[in-house]
Formats: sequence, C-alpha cells, structure tokens
Amino acid sequence: MKVSLSWLQQYIKIEDKPEILAKKLTLAGLEATVNIVGKSVPDKVVIGQVLSVEKHPNADKLSVCKVNVGDNEELTIVCGASNVAADQKVPVALVGSKLASDFKIKKTKLRGIESHGMICAEDELGLGNMHEGIMVLDNDYEIGKNYNDYLEKEIVFDIDLTPNRPDCMSHFGVVREIAAITDSKYKFNKININESGKKIEDLTKINIENNEACPRYTARVIQNIEVKESPKWLKKRIESVGLRSINNIVDASNYVMIETGHPLHTFDFDKLSGHEINVRFAKSGEQFETIDHVKRKLSSEMLLICDSEKPIALAGIMGGSFSEVDENTKNVLVESAYFNPAVIRKGSKLQQLSTDSSKRFERGTDSNDTLIYSQNRLTGLINEVAGGQIAKGMIDIYPKKIDEKIVKLRFSKIKNITGLQIEKQEIKRIFIALGFEITEFSDDNISVKVPTFRPDIEREIDLVEEVIRINSMDKIPTLRKINISVSENVDKLHPFLKSIRNLFVGMGFNETLSNSLVSEKMAKSGIWNYKPLKIQNPLSKEMDTLRTDIIQSLLANLKINVLRKREDIRLFEIGKTIEKESRSETGAKEHLNLGVLVTGTVWGLNWNEKSKPVNVYYFKGIVNLICEKYGIDNVKYKETKNCENNSESVSIYIQKKEIGRIIKYEISKFDKLQLDYPVIVMEINLDTMFKKRNKIQKYREISLYPSIMRDISVVIDKTKMAKDLLDEIKTNGGGNLIDVIIYDRFIDHEKLGKDKISLSFRLEFRSKERTLKDNEIDKIMEKIFNKLLTNYGAQLR
Repeated sequence: MKVSLSWLQQYIKIEDKPEILAKKLTLAGLEATVNIVGKSVPDKVVIGQVLSVEKHPNADKLSVCKVNVGDNEELTIVCGASNVAADQKVPVALVGSKLASDFKIKKTKLRGIESHGMICAEDELGLGNMHEGIMVLDNDYEIGKNYNDYLEKEIVFDIDLTPNRPDCMSHFGVVREIAAITDSKYKFNKININESGKKIEDLTKINIENNEACPRYTARVIQNIEVKESPKWLKKRIESVGLRSINNIVDASNYVMIETGHPLHTFDFDKLSGHEINVRFAKSGEQFETIDHVKRKLSSEMLLICDSEKPIALAGIMGGSFSEVDENTKNVLVESAYFNPAVIRKGSKLQQLSTDSSKRFERGTDSNDTLIYSQNRLTGLINEVAGGQIAKGMIDIYPKKIDEKIVKLRFSKIKNITGLQIEKQEIKRIFIALGFEITEFSDDNISVKVPTFRPDIEREIDLVEEVIRINSMDKIPTLRKINISVSENVDKLHPFLKSIRNLFVGMGFNETLSNSLVSEKMAKSGIWNYKPLKIQNPLSKEMDTLRTDIIQSLLANLKINVLRKREDIRLFEIGKTIEKESRSETGAKEHLNLGVLVTGTVWGLNWNEKSKPVNVYYFKGIVNLICEKYGIDNVKYKETKNCENNSESVSIYIQKKEIGRIIKYEISKFDKLQLDYPVIVMEINLDTMFKKRNKIQKYREISLYPSIMRDISVVIDKTKMAKDLLDEIKTNGGGNLIDVIIYDRFIDHEKLGKDKISLSFRLEFRSKERTLKDNEIDKIMEKIFNKLLTNYGAQLR
C-alpha cells in the first residue's frame, strides 16, 4: 500500500521527518519505507534563455540560436524546432549530458556551424510524448538553474501490510495510526452534496438475491456529466501512489478508494437494461466479458452484479466491458456495497484475477460508516470534476445490520502479558485515536465498541495488542528469568512409525518424501479408488489435487531413479493420503499410509547367491515381519484383480479388514523406462495396523533345551492354499511348536498326478522346561497329518 505524505497532511499535521515517521509506523506493525517519486531529467539540463534566432546559412529547416545558460555564458546551439524564438526560456542539455543510454550531448558541427548543446523537446527529456517542438517554460524559471529543481517530487510511504489490517489500505487508516502514535488530532473532509435531480426511486431499483453474499448495497445516480481529462490535482494525487489516470470519472473512483479504503464502481447508467441492478450468483458455465476484454467462464460460486438482462460486473472484483464509462457517457450509477469477504476471495481465486478492489473486499471492508461516507464522497467529487445533477436520495438495501462488537479489556491483562504498567488515560487515548468508541471506563477495565472497519478485533487479547503496538513494542522489558511449566504429551504413534522406518532402512530401503499435491490424473489412478479432492488455489495443473495414495508418488520417483541409471531400487514412504468425504466437517478424510516400491533383484550382484527378481512373496514376508514384531495375528492374503496392467494383485487383511494391497506391474507398463524386472508396490494403512497392534510386548526367554526338527511332505490339489495348511499345522502343533516353514515345492504330473502339487514343511519343536522326546513328537506329527488328510485331502509323499 502506497500513501502520499502531502495527501496525509490534508487530514493531520505531521511534524516528524519522513524517515522518523516510517520507523514509528514500523514499530506499530505497519512496516514502512520512504520513497521519493516524481519526474526527473538527466544531469546537466539547465534553464536557458534564447537571446537571438537566425536562419542557418546552409539549411532551410535549422536555426542558429544564441542561448544564455547563466553566469553570463552564451552558447551557440543549432536547433531544428520550428517554434524556437527569442526571449523564450527553455530547457538546455549541456555538453556531457546523457539523455539516453546511447545519446550523449557532444560539441558538434551541423552544416558547418558548431553547436554547443541542445534545446530539448518534452519527449527528449522523458517528460511526455510531444515532439512537435521544444518546451517553452514560464518566465518564473531562473536562468542557469538545474531543471530538476523545478520538477515536483512526492514523498510516498510504501507500507507492507499484514492481511489482518485492511483498514490501513487507505490514507484514512494510516492517518488514524499516525494520530495514535504521535498523539495528534485529525479531521476528515466534510461532504456537501447538492441533490438537484429527479428522485432516485423514479430512476432505478435494486434487488439482492442473497443477503449473505451481499449484506448491503447502496446506489446514487448522477445525470448530465461530462467525461473528460481529470484536473491536474486529481491526476497528481492518484499518480503519486502508482495509479494511471484514465478520465475524471474513473480517477475519482480510484481517488476515493485510496482515500477511504472502500472500493466503489461507476456504471454507465444508459447501458443498464431496465435501469436496474440485480445482485445474484452466476449460473454454472455462464460467460462474461470483463473490462479487460477477457471472456470468462463463471461458476455458481461467483457473485455478479447484473441489470435486468445480463451481468455487468464481477461483484467486488472487476466491472464488465459492456457497462464501462467512456467519453460518450452522460449518466452514471455509483455503487458502494459490502460483499462477504469469503465470496470475493473465492471468486478472485477461481478466476485467478486479483485487483485493487478484490484485495480490499476479500480482507474485509466497512459495512457501515465508511461505506456511506465513500458513496457520498465519490458522488460529490464526480459532481465537482464532471458537473451534472445528483438525483435526490440514495437507495440503501441493508436488511440485517452488521453491528459493532463490544470488547472488554482488563488493565491487569496488559501488565500480566507484557510486564508494562501503562497509564489508563493513555490506553483510553489510544483507542479513541484509532476510532474506537469508549462504552465503559473504570479503575479495573475499559470496554470499547469496535468499529466495523476493524474486522481483526474480536477478543481481549486483540485489544492488548493494539495498546502495545501503539505504545511501542520496544518498551517491553527483557526478562532474565522465565518461569514455565513443562507438560509431557506422549505421542504413542511416533515410536511406532520410527521403528517402521528403522525396519525398512535396515533392509536396505531408501525413504522418500514426496509432495502431497499431485495432478488430478495421478489422484484418479490411486489404488484405493478414492474420490479425489481438488484444491481451490493450485500452483499448477500438476499440483491441483491431494494425493489419494502413495504408490503414484513412488512411481514418479522410480522414473527419476531409472533415468539416472539406478537398477535395484527399494523405496518406502510414510505419509498422509486424502479422500473426498462430504460427511466430514472439512470435506476430507485422512489416512496414514506406508508405501513401498521394489524393482530389481533380491540379492543383487553376489558371488555366493544367484540373483533372482523380487516377487510378491518378498512383500508378504515384510508384512509378516511387521505383524510378528507388533503381535498382530490373523493376517491373511487374498488374490484380487486391481489394475489393467497387473500380473498379480494381493489384498492384505487383518481380522477380516483390508489394510493394504500388494501389486505387481508387468514390465510392459514401463516400456519407456526399459526395465529388466517387473515393479512391485505395496501400500498399507498404518492407522489400522497401529490400532490392531498388541500394545504390551513381552520378553520371551530363550530356551536352554535343544530343538527337534521334523519334515513332512504332502501331496494336495494345486487349488489349495499353502497358507491354509500352515495355519492348520500351527493350530495342531501344540505349545512346543515354535516355527514352521515351507522349504520345497514340487510339481510332476506323471509322478503326482494331474492338478497335484507337493509341499514340504519343516517343523521345529522346543520346550522351555525340558528336553522333548521323539515319541511325543511322533504323536503330534500323526495328529497334524490326520488333520491335513481330513480337511485338505493331503497324502503323504
């Protein structure tokens, strides 16, 4: 936000130097820097007086001038301008002056006569576009003086505001801050409006369809105006803060917005169908051309200002090209309204259109005094610079008033928080200077009515901040000793996740950390078939949706690694995934998931073991290891069909609840990457696994007694699941069965029979109390075989 010092001085007397005032504003929370703006010319451009003009003897279009540039120094200058004449005061660029990067004034000969400088035109000095002739200056200019001394400079404060201070996006707001900081008085302009036209009710009508989106709308009509160039004072004011002059009507609107902080809009009244205003939400897919001549596709979340037939403005953001004021405009309707900040913010983000108006409305403007003041201020200013007749009355639609809040501040609260003992009268003075109304004042507390131009003030602590920032933050004493109470809040999930990370790192995996924002296409490719949740203000199309799984992020990392010639890749990541959930308060449901990706061989290059590609069983082993570590029972696997490019897909269940999936992608899915091995991925929901874990982990003492090993080979139908046989053996193996593994798988149709398979199991028995005997193990083995025979039709091989 830029504010002009001379503009501020219209309302308040400022005695501090600009640098001192900027420092005080910064201490009060308005980070300010001082800039000097205005036009300037290059060095060595001075005021000269033309003493004589003679025709060049060798050129019809050139003149030979004698010019006084001060200190009784006369220069001979050859000039080609037709309007040069004796006794004129003109800007002269002396020898050595650099008018452009490639144009330096030198002593030169023009058609045989030496020229010792240059009498300048407006465009040659960068002061305008005119080149028809030289600049002719007033007689008040002093000969020999530097021309820069006559060019006006403006001191401007560039204030970096925080989003919670929309009131300071104006000169009025900064004036209040200065008054509070410097203990000065301020006075804003009084408005006198001469209503000489028709009754406004006979000219127009206003209708608001949604009072939540637009709680207040006011309108005035001015007839028979003249659209023309703005007066110099108005152009100077708006240009000093970086705005470009358009015409007297647009400039007046910008002037009042910068002055009061409330955005306004003027419509060409004769272009409004039915001479009426309707405030409504857009229809989905509705088209509208804004004043920048861009056709925009609207959504149903965007608020429009319409006439009886069509949209004429994006409410609070930008007007439409159809209803803009131009040189033919004779009658205008002046809008001053209050729009719901959330509605304007959403519309601005959806259209990716940020304007001076939207920046103010989306942070919160004043629905009461400032709104009406700005309406009347602009109406009176248009009448002043463009003439016309102001219609009698003002239409004001305000069905439900937004009242000022009353907030109480205990004086002891300031002392407790800051350590400062501030005088009660000083606290009262600060609030009055900032525009607050005192409703109660006692020895213990003060209550204030918070003006609606301060939407950031809601609680007692906000009032404490107001007092401290004005009274100066640097006065808060530094304490050598601080007493704090330390409370311990144990995060039970943290050690669980830490041990998972340690487990994978120990197995040779690398952890990745991916962005949770992905493209919509990636989100829709997630293995869980979650409904993706798009964000409202994406940085790009590649980051416009929250991820629905971690596998897609790991596959993106796979591509990067393969392109860098990495072959055996083992990656894992722990992070959040999101699915759209309309029933939740936030519209989203989070899942804490573990994603794993492996491609390449199990062993890698090794002299002792033959390399072999990783497979689904490797992942099952990882799951079993995690479950065994945390005492999770009843883990089951079920083959499923998940994606088009899978050769294998396995769902992981714990107590009948699916907690994860293992997917093997065919090499053909990654043809461009030229992989030698398939890619296998896994994703597990850690929230569920964390809940299912055995919270109490017991130490198991190692037995001092020897183990007994027994093997059993059985022939079964190949449709039977090996996992079922393992579970059967474990169930009937008794308390001394400590381990069972499958160590061989054999298929031979001639020896075993068609559709038959042989599986060999190795069982380990060991007691903690004694040495086991062969005969008791024989009985257990017999029992196990009978169960396999009865339940699975198993035959001894």
